[in-house]
Amino acid sequence: MYRLHTPASEVAQALLIVMRRGSLRAAEEITGHKYETIGEWLRLASEHAEALTAILTQDLHLSTVEIDEFWSFVYKKTEPPTKLMPVNAGDASCKIAPAASLPPVPAVRIGDDLIERAISLAVARTQGRPLNWCSDGWRGYAAILTRAYRQPVRSGQRGRPPLVVPPDVRLTQAIKHRDEHGKLLSVEIRAALGEVITQPGTVHVERANGALRDRLNALTRKTHAFAKRDVTFDALIHLQLFEHNWIRPHHALRLPMPAESRRYQPRTPAMVLGLTNHLWSWIAFLTTSLYTTPK
Repeated sequence: MYRLHTPASEVAQALLIVMRRGSLRAAEEITGHKYETIGEWLRLASEHAEALTAILTQDLHLSTVEIDEFWSFVYKKTEPPTKLMPVNAGDASCKIAPAASLPPVPAVRIGDDLIERAISLAVARTQGRPLNWCSDGWRGYAAILTRAYRQPVRSGQRGRPPLVVPPDVRLTQAIKHRDEHGKLLSVEIRAALGEVITQPGTVHVERANGALRDRLNALTRKTHAFAKRDVTFDALIHLQLFEHNWIRPHHALRLPMPAESRRYQPRTPAMVLGLTNHLWSWIAFLTTSLYTTPK
């Protein structure tokens, strides 16, 4: 966010309009800044948020990780309206791998290998330590986790050593069975890797998915404000996740303070994990400089 002549307060106001179920056109009408300018601010702020998250979450001490996905739409109409849209044109889905109830590990991209990118990012930010993983019933998670965690076991014999997954890596899947009307009938718990962990489920990451859909107009179902480009889609998700983890206090994470003037201390997921000791603001986020170390 360097070399911008606009004050940080005006940039924050324009971004907040987009982050509160607004659109770039709505932000243009309210703030008076051009549509293209606000789009460029959105892209720069997303890159800034991604870089800050990579610096501040290099070594996370987690025990359980939930992973889930949601579907959205990215498409820009370039053909006449009489031509039918090809099947699956513009499909986009997101995979985020947050810790249970404490989601500071986002990995959101567009593409066929986004699940593997999300898991690889979570493994890298936890320094490859064995974790308990929770997911839905998709069978591809076990193979991806196996590739992410497998290590060569040398026995002293000739030949290539076998690749083995550490026994402490566990994957428990919660499979929901529904009837033809969508009513939940039962939940099956299945151990895909290792033993079944206690209290498996994806309720926290599903709540984060619901919060994203509630706050971003581009992710609302049956909307006309869907993202037209992949860059805009990525920028919206990254910026909203940064606000969710660092700026917005969570009601369930607050601490009682009976001896103080305030009844509760508001906290963010980053504060609970010890990554920061205060609530961030949009101005502080936009004006925080990234330090660099020489090689």
